[in-house]
Amino acid sequence: MDWDKLRIFHSVASAGSFTHAGQMLTLSQSAVSRQISALEEEITTPLFQRHARGLTLTDEGEMLYAAVSDVLTRLAQAEEALKNVREAPRGVLKITSSHGIGTYWLVPRLDEFLKECPEVEVHLVMEDRELDLTQREADLAIRMRAPVQADLIQRKLFTVHYHMYATKEYLDKYGTPLSLDDLADHTIIAYGETAAPEIREINWLLEQTRRRARILIRPERLLTVVTRHHERFYRPALADAPSRSIVAQPANRGTAPALLYALSRLALIAPSDPVVMLPSDHHVSDDAAFMGRVEGALDAVEARPDGIVLLGIEPDRPEVEYGWIEPGELMLGRWPWPIYRVRRFWEKPSRPVAERLEAAGCLWNCFVVVAKPSSLERLIRRATPELYGAFAPLRAQVGTPLENDAARVVYGHLPSTDLSRHVFQTSAESLAVLPVTGVHWTDLGDPMRLREAQTRLGWQSAIA
Repeated sequence: MDWDKLRIFHSVASAGSFTHAGQMLTLSQSAVSRQISALEEEITTPLFQRHARGLTLTDEGEMLYAAVSDVLTRLAQAEEALKNVREAPRGVLKITSSHGIGTYWLVPRLDEFLKECPEVEVHLVMEDRELDLTQREADLAIRMRAPVQADLIQRKLFTVHYHMYATKEYLDKYGTPLSLDDLADHTIIAYGETAAPEIREINWLLEQTRRRARILIRPERLLTVVTRHHERFYRPALADAPSRSIVAQPANRGTAPALLYALSRLALIAPSDPVVMLPSDHHVSDDAAFMGRVEGALDAVEARPDGIVLLGIEPDRPEVEYGWIEPGELMLGRWPWPIYRVRRFWEKPSRPVAERLEAAGCLWNCFVVVAKPSSLERLIRRATPELYGAFAPLRAQVGTPLENDAARVVYGHLPSTDLSRHVFQTSAESLAVLPVTGVHWTDLGDPMRLREAQTRLGWQSAIA
């Protein structure tokens, strides 16, 4: 039976006439009469006795009226119950979180929540593994990263900051690290491979840089230079990388030895092809656009095999913590992007100088370098002959079972040598720069800049 007809029937039976029922339903008398006649015809039973004083129900009509009244009563009760549920939550709520978040953030807040929602029974499941909400393993999850299921509703609750701590006695004995490079000489208690996913993903900068590189570079020709002391950090990020593509330095001796070691390994893979050096502590707003500029530098090096091209970022402020490149005359003008000779480097200038450099069209040195391996080796040999000579025993053993032993011996006597300060700044006349515009770039190698970038770019952490 049609529910609309039953609803009209109930109104007519309650009102006692078609006219009054029509007024209640905002229908004409004739429309109400037609609906009742259609219902009687459908069930082949008269429902009303019609007389001059109005309508009275037949026995069959009384039975139907009681049934419809019961249905309407039940619907009203259900509507009221649903309204109460919306207004006053009740039932079991299963919440999952990590041990740390559950113990130190969630539990202290449960008392207030239960006072406001006394009919809710909370089941708290604290596990570092992520329960599957789509399989109803939990109703709500508090996590440190965005869910992988796209259909889950998520809200930011708060931001979590990670810090490094040491005792006063340790710092008095070993000194206070002031940069990421300083950490190579310190003992670090770190999260292991069984840590929660968001902790393991602390290597996201390295992974992001490798993804960026693969836009132009085939995986089998992608080398990653690391320091063996950091193995517990980089091992998860490089789990799928061939062992020969990982250049593991025995110790941190600066960027110039790191590049020399990588060039020695490249000599076995592609000795004559141009190379790209990409630092892994940078954030780039548009990887494709940035690597498009790198491709332009590669084309320039193919056209000028003796050239060494650096990428220079168009500044958006007079930054005093970055190195700057002062462009000279135009070298390659008929090119997708113009390339200039380097006139001079400015390392971490004062604020007034940085303002003048920005106004003069100077560029931030992002330390991305494109060149032939032979050009880079010649530049390093000319600027730091002692360093180049010290690498001879290691170059002779690269690719052999004695490589690691040779590396330990060589690195044991190497001084720290910075590629920018000790090589590039003494050889500016041999270098070129390709300006990069329209791409936001940030050097995250300093903790303060990392926090500033987090604020500026709106990076978020804890999500539920």
